[in-house]
Amino acid sequence: MTDRQDQFSDAALDDMFASARQDMATPVPDPFLERCMGDALEVLDDRLAAKLAPRKARRQPVARLISALGRMAVPAGLTASALVGVWLGGWAENTGLLTGDAVVSSVMSSDLTYRIPEIVSLWGGY
Repeated sequence: MTDRQDQFSDAALDDMFASARQDMATPVPDPFLERCMGDALEVLDDRLAAKLAPRKARRQPVARLISALGRMAVPAGLTASALVGVWLGGWAENTGLLTGDAVVSSVMSSDLTYRIPEIVSLWGGY
């Protein structure tokens, strides 16, 4: 226990710091500095090459138009189908095709009523 206390006494710490200062005064080996500078210059060259590289050529206007139309296709399709559904729903209600009697007496509703067990059996597991 006394060895540990002697190791961290003021005099011992002063000696350790003095020897550390002397070690810092010794030069770093040349191969280490060469590798370090070589790596730094390589990274610097890569960054400069990326900055000086020619920019991508701009795409032709037709290609940009096709790309923009492709990105707008899904929202436009969803909007169009929603508007058509609202329009047809309103038209069917105004013309009397969507009344309770019209739905019950339609061939499609009676066919679906009789085929529901077959349709449910196709879902697997039910």
